[in-house]
Amino acid sequence: AGDLKGGGARGHVLASVTRRFVGELASLVCTMERGGVLFVRCHSPNAAGALKAGAATAAGTPRGSYAPRIAFDAEMVVRSLRADGTLELLALLRLGYPVRVPFRQMADRYMPLLKPHDPAVANLRLDRFCELLAAVVGAGEGEYTLGKTCIFLRGKAAAAFEALATGEPPSDVGKALAIKMEEWRKRELLARFMRPFLCAHIFRFRLKRKQRSAVRIQAQVRGGQGRA
Repeated sequence: AGDLKGGGARGHVLASVTRRFVGELASLVCTMERGGVLFVRCHSPNAAGALKAGAATAAGTPRGSYAPRIAFDAEMVVRSLRADGTLELLALLRLGYPVRVPFRQMADRYMPLLKPHDPAVANLRLDRFCELLAAVVGAGEGEYTLGKTCIFLRGKAAAAFEALATGEPPSDVGKALAIKMEEWRKRELLARFMRPFLCAHIFRFRLKRKQRSAVRIQAQVRGGQGRA
């Protein structure tokens, strides 16, 4: 009876530890999701995990002094980064646009900052408002691109947008808006001028494709009639 009682107590403790572990794991996952952490890669600083020569141990470190320094083997770390593809990943991120923000989120965040400088920004489409924001922060054409519902940013442009959100907007918002309005007007005029030529080109392409299809069908029908 004593063994059974003891086994029940151990099972209760094990169940409590498991329940606590699952709860802490769920809390950790929620915290990581809120923080936007995608992945973490750890690399050993040296082959043996040894401390730097002459550094004090953790137990013998006096209060107020620095923690023991780890011996850093730069060549080994570079080999490790190259082996697991981290360097290639960084090169890919540099070529692409790793930051993606919806137009609506950009408008909700930055519209209150720019509207007091020029109320006309409230009448812009969401994509044009994001393009105006890029001009205000000084982002070049290669540092951002516009999609259908999101703006895609590279590291430098993303940092500039973050600085705009935490600092004071520049006073020349009206000037940037006037430049962008003139640029958009020229685009619309060019599109209006080119639209008839593009429509005519598409019409001729479709007409030639239908003619070729009709010729192939006629050849097949006449060939079948000749063989009959």
